[in-house]
Amino acid sequence: KYSTFISSSMILVTGCSVTIMAAVSGKYEYFTSAYSGLFIVMFFLFSFIRIHFIYTFFIALSLSISYLIVENLIIHPSENVQLVHTFSLISATFIGTLIAYSVEYQSKREYLLKKLLSESLVTDTLTNLHNRRYFEQVLVEDISNFIQKTELTEDKRNNENNTESSKYGILMIDIDKFKNINDTFGHHSGDLVLIQLATLLRNNVRTSDDVLRLGGEEFLIVLKQTSEEYITGFIRKIGSAISNYNFIIENDITVNCTVSIGLVVVPFIKTNNIGKLIQYADKALYHSKDMGRNRGYRLYTKNDEVYFEEMFWDK
Repeated sequence: KYSTFISSSMILVTGCSVTIMAAVSGKYEYFTSAYSGLFIVMFFLFSFIRIHFIYTFFIALSLSISYLIVENLIIHPSENVQLVHTFSLISATFIGTLIAYSVEYQSKREYLLKKLLSESLVTDTLTNLHNRRYFEQVLVEDISNFIQKTELTEDKRNNENNTESSKYGILMIDIDKFKNINDTFGHHSGDLVLIQLATLLRNNVRTSDDVLRLGGEEFLIVLKQTSEEYITGFIRKIGSAISNYNFIIENDITVNCTVSIGLVVVPFIKTNNIGKLIQYADKALYHSKDMGRNRGYRLYTKNDEVYFEEMFWDK
């Protein structure tokens, strides 16, 4: 915004300066032609400045008309000279606008290509969810900042007993016995299940939350700036929704899947190490599997001891 304003102002000031110098030079057609030529050179140079080509067109056209009016009223060049100057300035305006459009188009194309490349690096190609790289590049910093902010604004002991304060819920989700689907129906059917599960997860979270596919049949959900009640309610809701969902695979065959879920809630877990935090969520996930699957467990830490709380949903 400021760059466009500065660039446009620079063009206007330069154009007005050239017009004033031309007026001051008097009736010498030699100087008039020189200033007219300077105008043309200026248009071509400024057309490479990255401002909107529409702005370039109106600024150049306004300056050209202003220059020709001043030339006609003060300098009074011969009719042939004035005709040449008019043609040159108007032509330079349109050609300069085309150059500005070309520069703008190329800049936008480069920006979109870079953005597409950047997004592709943090996006899972199968499910279009974010991937592990996104977690490492974006979410690690986000969760770390939340933990630091919480430590600065709340007493830890009070925070453990205050369910109304803001929380982050970190859920590890794994499809139970997913290998059986691949072995029985083929890997393409397994991919269809993953795609549908990704859609189901994405449709059940808020826009502020993140859903990732970490790899294979393992997913990660980060519920941000929410309450204890919402996190536990979400687990029961999503677990039930998945267990009651009919996944459509090849030949319109439907299969049912269940998931195991591991949960940790920040800042209840006492660690600033995000890697450790994910290990705790993973540990809760595998505890869910060890206890029979199709359920969730929440992991607590207290005095360096690990505790689990089971979370059921309608099956």
